[in-house]
Amino acid sequence: MSWRNVLLQNKARLNLENAQLLITCADDSASLPLEDIGVLILDHPQIMITTALLAELQQVGVVVMVCDKKHHPAGLLHPFHQHSRMSDVAEIQRIWSQPFRKRCWQALVRQKITNQAHCLDRSGLGPSHKVVKNLRHLVRKVDSGDSQNCEAQAARLYWQALMGSDFFRVTDGGTSPRKNAALNFGYAIIRATIARSIVAHGLLPCFGLFHHSKLNAFNLADDLIEPFRPLADGLVRRMSELWEDNMANRAEQKSAFDGLCREDRQQLAGLGGEQVLIDSEVQSLGNATDILVQSLVRASRDKDASCLKLPGFAL
Repeated sequence: MSWRNVLLQNKARLNLENAQLLITCADDSASLPLEDIGVLILDHPQIMITTALLAELQQVGVVVMVCDKKHHPAGLLHPFHQHSRMSDVAEIQRIWSQPFRKRCWQALVRQKITNQAHCLDRSGLGPSHKVVKNLRHLVRKVDSGDSQNCEAQAARLYWQALMGSDFFRVTDGGTSPRKNAALNFGYAIIRATIARSIVAHGLLPCFGLFHHSKLNAFNLADDLIEPFRPLADGLVRRMSELWEDNMANRAEQKSAFDGLCREDRQQLAGLGGEQVLIDSEVQSLGNATDILVQSLVRASRDKDASCLKLPGFAL
């Protein structure tokens, strides 16, 4: 079972050799077993990769993420038609009822807000903090389909408590470009991992439970990512504390507002090894996404949203 994300940030040539990924940089080379890789992230314009390797990566279930010149995730190549009974599973997905979708979304939002409260608790606010208490109160108010939009209410409380009163969560950077860029990169890593699990278990990532954009090929991944997001949030919070500590001169201060540096992306690529509590066991994020998707297939067959196994924070 895959257990690592591999981030390449230098000029390199990638080949398939003896069922392994062979990485050649200048006069040096290294190899990795393909089955150990969950997501391969290509973050340099002069990385060359053979079609033989691409085909084998897809065969063993590795997602390939390509970054643009600004080091932002630009696209995914993910495996398809891996599941032996894909049409059967996809048919079950196609006939999801609206009540079933709403109950699943209710469970996902509840767990997301619960994990946001845990994230704040672990960041130093403590369980008795007003915002943590308010978030846990909101969990109980989430109804089928989240008709009261408790998710948005929680976000307004959560972000400023976690990142500071001047922080606003926007995808284009806003007034906190480095924090927002780090969140975007971290979410992209988790999203790719979830997409891999979705396809591996015969579901179609374009058909979601709540998200339903006709322009989005990963609606289901954008549903299932919600309870995992606080993992990235907590990591970015810890990273941002170090950024503030290191802003001792103008050069460092400028870099803090210019986006992600090389070390930032390396830290975020390690999210695949983060541990969560799911089904009463501590698992890596990669294993947890498999467990969640397996439980969604089971819930779909039984038409019972309570079968969903959702991730919480490991102690």
